Amino acid sequence: MAVEFKHALRRLRGQIIGWAVGVALYSLVMAFFFPSIGQMENIDGYLSLFPKEMFAFFENLYAIGTPLGY
Repeated sequence: MAVEFKHALRRLRGQIIGWAVGVALYSLVMAFFFPSIGQMENIDGYLSLFPKEMFAFFENLYAIGTPLGY
C-alpha cells in the first residue's frame, strides 16, 4: 500500500507543485490587496453609485473592510 502511495505521489508531483505554487501566489496577492480594502473612505464613492437593490442583496456591504466580511 505504501509503495502505491509513493508511486502516485511521484507520478503527480508536477500537479502537486503546480497547485502549491498557484495557491501560494494567490495568497500573496490577497494578502497584499487586503490593506486597500480597509480604506473605506476611498470605497464610499464607489458604493454611492450602487443601486439600493445591491445593498439589499448583500447583508452589510460596508463590512468588506473587516477580516470577517472580506
